[in-house]
Amino acid sequence: MSAGLSSLSDADLMRMLGAARGEAKRNASSVTVPSPFSEEPAEPEGLSIRVQPNNSAAPAPVSTDTAPAAVDLSGLSNGELMRQLMGARAAAAKAPDPASFGDRFGAGPTARQGAAPRALGDSYGGPSIGNDQAAADALYGGLQRQADERLIGPSSAGNAVAAGVREFGNSVALNAPRNIAAAIASAPEWLGGNGASFDSNYHLARDQEAALARQNPKSALAGTIGGIGAGAVVLPAWGGASSLGGRALQAGITGTGYGAAGEFLDSKDLERAGYAGAAGFALGGAGSVVLEKAAPVVLTLAQRGIQVFRPAAPGAPPTLTAEAAAALREVGVDPASLPADAQAQLAQAFQVKGVSPAVAREAIAAEQGITLSRGQATQDPQAAALEAGALAGSRGARAQGIATEFDQQQAAQIAAARDRLQGGAARGVERIDNPQTAFEAVADRARLAGDETAQRIAAARQAEQEALQAVSGPAGTDALSGAQSAVAGVREAAEQARGRYRAAYGDVAAIPGTFAPGALSDVGTAVRRSLGPEVPIDPVLTPAAARAVQDLDNLPAVLGLGPDQGPDLRQVEQVRKRLVSYYGGTAQNPTDRRAMGAVMNAFDQRIEDLMAVGRFGQQPPPVRSFKDVPASLPAPRSGTFHEAVAAQQSGGAPETLTRYLARTGGIALDDEARAADLNRHYVPGYGTLARRTGRSVDDLRVALQEEGFFPPDALGGISARDVQDRIIEAIQREQRGQPLYRAQDEAAAAARNAARGSDEAADYAARLDRETRRTAIALEAEGLSARDLDPATLRDAAEMVLRREVDDAGTAYERAARERAGLAGDGAPRGDVIPDAPFPGLGEAVGPAASDALPIGDTAPAEAMRKARGLFRDYKEAFSPRGPGDVAGQRLRQIVERDASPSDMVTALFGTTTGKVSAGQMQTLARVRGAVGADSETWRTVQQALIARYLGGESQGLAGRLDYLLRGEGRALAAGFLSEEQRAGLGRLRSAINQTERAQAEAPAWVSNLERSGFDPNAIAASLFGSGVPGSRVGAAAEAKAAKAFLGEGSQEWAMLRQAAVQRVVDTSAPAAKLVERLRAFTEGPGSGLARELFGAEELSHFRRLEAALRATIRPDGAMRPGSDRAAAAVMKAVDLIAGAVAFKIGGPGAGLAAYGAKLGQRALVGGVGASKARASFESGAPRVPQPAPVLDLRQIGPGSGLTAEYGLAD
Repeated sequence: MSAGLSSLSDADLMRMLGAARGEAKRNASSVTVPSPFSEEPAEPEGLSIRVQPNNSAAPAPVSTDTAPAAVDLSGLSNGELMRQLMGARAAAAKAPDPASFGDRFGAGPTARQGAAPRALGDSYGGPSIGNDQAAADALYGGLQRQADERLIGPSSAGNAVAAGVREFGNSVALNAPRNIAAAIASAPEWLGGNGASFDSNYHLARDQEAALARQNPKSALAGTIGGIGAGAVVLPAWGGASSLGGRALQAGITGTGYGAAGEFLDSKDLERAGYAGAAGFALGGAGSVVLEKAAPVVLTLAQRGIQVFRPAAPGAPPTLTAEAAAALREVGVDPASLPADAQAQLAQAFQVKGVSPAVAREAIAAEQGITLSRGQATQDPQAAALEAGALAGSRGARAQGIATEFDQQQAAQIAAARDRLQGGAARGVERIDNPQTAFEAVADRARLAGDETAQRIAAARQAEQEALQAVSGPAGTDALSGAQSAVAGVREAAEQARGRYRAAYGDVAAIPGTFAPGALSDVGTAVRRSLGPEVPIDPVLTPAAARAVQDLDNLPAVLGLGPDQGPDLRQVEQVRKRLVSYYGGTAQNPTDRRAMGAVMNAFDQRIEDLMAVGRFGQQPPPVRSFKDVPASLPAPRSGTFHEAVAAQQSGGAPETLTRYLARTGGIALDDEARAADLNRHYVPGYGTLARRTGRSVDDLRVALQEEGFFPPDALGGISARDVQDRIIEAIQREQRGQPLYRAQDEAAAAARNAARGSDEAADYAARLDRETRRTAIALEAEGLSARDLDPATLRDAAEMVLRREVDDAGTAYERAARERAGLAGDGAPRGDVIPDAPFPGLGEAVGPAASDALPIGDTAPAEAMRKARGLFRDYKEAFSPRGPGDVAGQRLRQIVERDASPSDMVTALFGTTTGKVSAGQMQTLARVRGAVGADSETWRTVQQALIARYLGGESQGLAGRLDYLLRGEGRALAAGFLSEEQRAGLGRLRSAINQTERAQAEAPAWVSNLERSGFDPNAIAASLFGSGVPGSRVGAAAEAKAAKAFLGEGSQEWAMLRQAAVQRVVDTSAPAAKLVERLRAFTEGPGSGLARELFGAEELSHFRRLEAALRATIRPDGAMRPGSDRAAAAVMKAVDLIAGAVAFKIGGPGAGLAAYGAKLGQRALVGGVGASKARASFESGAPRVPQPAPVLDLRQIGPGSGLTAEYGLAD
């Protein structure tokens, strides 16, 4: 049995069916009722339920033995069971015979009012429902609700949602979800299914959906409608045909397919599917035609209604569409250059009338306040001809009046547009009547500025002249006078310095006394002992120092002193000069040079020590008289320094081994020579040293020994390879600065080297003395006074600083003291005074000796010697070169020796006329200042000449020369040689020049040009606007830029110039075509440069829109000629008179009057029609653009029709 009636037994169901049959038939025999026990199915629809006759008194007794088995009704669905029930009721209702008259109106059962019919006879004791439709419907509805609730439960929100969802899914997917759900439920139980057949599960699902639809009809209807709509959208459709019939056929075929498919998937009945397909074809074809015709009209009306009733969105002005922008570009307006308010206004116009070039012209003109006619807006030749005829009078007087009024109104609107443009250019200032007013105002402003600038320039130049006079000094001071003063001052200072050191040496020579006999006999040993192991004395490593110590060892013999004689100070000074000559020959040997310096310092210290202990003074009378002492030193022995100097002066430079080898043919070029690069060693005058035709080693072995380059037995007992190695080693040593000479030329070479290095030695000694003084000053600044310093230690410290071994004076002195203490074996520095200690290096037996002339420990002779030496060093340092590259020293020596004239010294002191500073100039100025003194009158003259050198020349370059001297490369010259006051004066002069330059720069060139013309207003007009289009003259934009910079963009004069430009460009007396031409030339042509200077981008856009509006006022056939309207009217009148005269002559007075009257009537008729057309043309403006019908894609009508057809065939 169906799930909804499972609680009813077969007997109850049979009683229900029997009651449904009714009691309508009076004659039960006339109805063939199958027996309840018959095995044949009952009618209608093959009902397999046995129905008891209605007129039986009671149910036939049925025993348990004879009663047939109950028929299984579970296979029937609720719907089928209800249909069979209704069929049985209908059959029972047809069975009774018609009631008789007696039954109706007599004593029959229906005659009495309120008599109840018999439903089941007397068997059940109740009324029959066979003839009661309301009762039957109530019974049916109640049974249906009972069955639905047993199937899906009572009504609830969940059932409502389920009804809508299931109907939506089956509608949109052509009943596929129901089939899929039945297939899943039919799966075997081990897969989660119920094991029933697909048909059973499908019918169950369909019964459930039907029950849900009956229980929730609104939800089911909504789901069905939504499913049909969604399916029509998402399901694929066939369309795209070009014709309406083709598109209808495509929609019909699509509807056929979807309708048939949906019905077949629902009922599994091909016949019903065919019906659904046919219905879908009809709906799709007809619906496509109907909707395609009706939809555009409906949508258009809807859009208009929406536009009318839709409120404007706040803060959202209309915007230009792409079509509107294209229309604006077509009429010559760039949409991108329009301001936002103009864009909104134009967009509003397009919304009202549609998008077209005519509407664009009308909107642009309206934005400028100008009204266009139909012909002007559309540029239609026919409309333009009508308007031109009306203006000429050919359309009648009324039409002419309308046209004239419109023309005058439009001219006034154009003038008003120019006034608005001028008002924007004025920026709130007073408006001008004509451009000349602006030009006069600008001229007055320029004249006032010119006067003020001239006053500032004059004041600045006066201040500049005063500053120049303050630093120029006495008149006539120039570079030549400064050089003359410098030369004279240097020579005078040199004479004074020479006199001072000569006088000092004279004082030394005048000091009486000699050193004690034998006091200097061991000076060489003492010097060697004081040097210690750190200063090597070696004949090979330090030959000059070794020779000097050797001379000191033999000092009595060198001076020619007897055993009882001691040298005086003059002789000691000669010995020191001899040491200096040795020192000069050590330039190529740094080790020897340091050792020689140490020997000289030790000798000086020894002499001072001997003086300090009283070994100098008046000695007791010797064995022989002091007069017997030779007046001069004996002649030098062979090989001494003097002999070497004599040999050097008598002959040329000794020949080295390399030059000898190159001169005599070179060395044979072999692997060894090539490895030593001797084939690349070039000897000037002789070529390369190693050659292919060079001499062999064996040949050189003998030749070099014979020439004396090697000792006689040095190369005899060795191999040729060793000989070649020694020769190559000697060549390489010569390349390093240690040449090999012949044995007999060694002394001459040494003398030559000594002579060449003597100047270097003197320079080194001078620099050492200067560094010693600097070191003493630095130590004094650290708290060590001069009396606390040991002279020898101080000199060692100065030499350390000079050799750049240390950078700090205190560190150098401390190190020198430690070294001297270590060398003497004493922990105390040399400067310390140790009481009762023997004098160092003099022996314990030596003590203070008595002297009749000098007290014990008197240092006056030593100080006199040091003073003389210092004065001589100062002289040499001031007036001689301090080294090979000392150009300034060479120049001073030339001055002292009278070899340099003042004209030669101009460039040396003050540089070239370009004023460029050189290093030689700086050095020369420093030496001159050191020679003459920084406070001398000579140096002040040199300073004034130096200033005059930079102040002279062209005045235009004075600022640059001062910048070079004070801030550029010459600032070192100014800081080093000019006083602070002089530099401050030059700075004030430069500031005054700056003020003058600034005052001149503040006067614009534009004002200066106007000043040449006397500040003529016409010159301003010509320079800015010219005679044609403003700005077309070359340079007008630059003039405007200069004027704006001078006047100020916000000034009143500049605003007046802007107004003048508007008046010059937009001349309302000119024709519209001329105005358009001038506006285009001003904004985009030759005057665009001036326009950009005068106006901003938004203002220029306003100019362009005005130009577009004026261009629209020009009709296609051009403007009418002036007075053409009057000429046309006169012609018409003449024609009328001629026609009347002809008629009068031919037909008499009556004909003439008739002809003239007919002409007047015709003219009146034509004038009325012409006036109407003219008014319509002049007042209508651009026509509205018909809105195109909306284009809809109606291809989805086919799927919607198919879905609708399938549901239209549903029960």
